[in-house]
Amino acid sequence: RPDSGGNIAKPFIMSFWILVGIGVLGLPATTVRCMAFKDTKAMHNAMITAAIANGGTLMKPYFLNSVETAGGEEIKKFMPASYGSLMTAGEAEGLTELMRTVVTEGTGSAVRTDAYTVAAKTGSAEFETGKETHAWFTGFAPVENPKLVVTVLVEEGGSGGKAAAPIARQLFDIYMAR
Repeated sequence: RPDSGGNIAKPFIMSFWILVGIGVLGLPATTVRCMAFKDTKAMHNAMITAAIANGGTLMKPYFLNSVETAGGEEIKKFMPASYGSLMTAGEAEGLTELMRTVVTEGTGSAVRTDAYTVAAKTGSAEFETGKETHAWFTGFAPVENPKLVVTVLVEEGGSGGKAAAPIARQLFDIYMAR
C-alpha cells in the first residue's frame, strides 16, 4: 500500500503477472497485477515464454473470452490470434530443453515437482546502484502439453530462484490442482 509520499511499503512490494494460457495454450490471459521496469516488462516475458511453449508462435494476449448482457446473451466473442512466428519450432524446442534444465538442475529447482513438469528461466534485474536486484521467474507447465505461463517479478527480491520461483510454484500448484 502506498504511503503518504506515494511509495510502496516493504511488505507490499511484490508485483507479478499471472497469465493463464495465452492464445493457443487454451485460455485467455488473466491478469492479477504487474509492475514494469525499464525496457523489459513482465507481459513481454510472459508472451515470449508462451511463444516458446507454443512451438514458436507468438500470440496476441486478450483478457476476456466474451462480453454478455445482463441476461446472459453473448454480444462479443474474443478469439485467439497470432502475431506470427517468433522462432522456428526447432528453436522453441531447444529453448524448452534449456528451460527444463533450469528446473531440473539449476536455479529454477523451487518449481520442481513430480506432479507436473515445468520449463523456466530465472534471473535478476539491476535497477539502481546500491539496491537489491529485482527477482524474475518465467515458465510454463506442463512441458508436454502447456496450459499455463507464469511470470513473476519480486521487486528488490534478489535471486529469481530464491524469491520469484517459490511464488511461481504456488501459482502452478493452484492451477494444476484444478
